[in-house]
Amino acid sequence: MLTKNMALELAAYNIQVNQVTPGVIATELTDPDRQKQFLTAVPAARVGQPSEIASTICYLASSEADYITGRSFVVDGGLTLGFCASRPDL
Repeated sequence: MLTKNMALELAAYNIQVNQVTPGVIATELTDPDRQKQFLTAVPAARVGQPSEIASTICYLASSEADYITGRSFVVDGGLTLGFCASRPDL
């Protein structure tokens, strides 16, 4: 709701507000064993790369996204599609 409210408030000033929600991303802070657990729950069958989050953010920061505001972009390889419901251990 914060994203949507800010988008409504700032649209008059030509400011777009969007949200990027990453899934499991391979970084030096992510435990490799935990990553392997998630592979069974991610329909894409892999963890995401930081560049995939960066690409989404770069797109939203570009002029090509000037008419997009108040949206949430989930970059998670399909994890939140409900497939994870069969894996209560995650």
